[in-house]
Amino acid sequence: MKEDPLPILLNTVSFEVNEITVVLVLYILVVFVLIFLSALISGSEVSFFSLSSQNLQDLSKIDEKKEKKIRNLLKNPNKLLATILIANNFINVAI
Repeated sequence: MKEDPLPILLNTVSFEVNEITVVLVLYILVVFVLIFLSALISGSEVSFFSLSSQNLQDLSKIDEKKEKKIRNLLKNPNKLLATILIANNFINVAI
């Protein structure tokens, strides 16, 4: 009589979810979140500092909450740039 191949197949295919696997998955998840945040901050840097003078004039004419926040951030571009660069450096070091 032949042996059933299923138990042997299950032993070779299955894997244990142990502590190391869970920690590894968490580390990978954290790295992806940090990369996403770095991309988001880099994108905001590009978008803030690539506004043309026409875009800035258009922003000054609109009196909505979002536009007011953008104008307030752009009132002090050196502080904005320093904040963006420091935040991006912290995230990149954490990666």
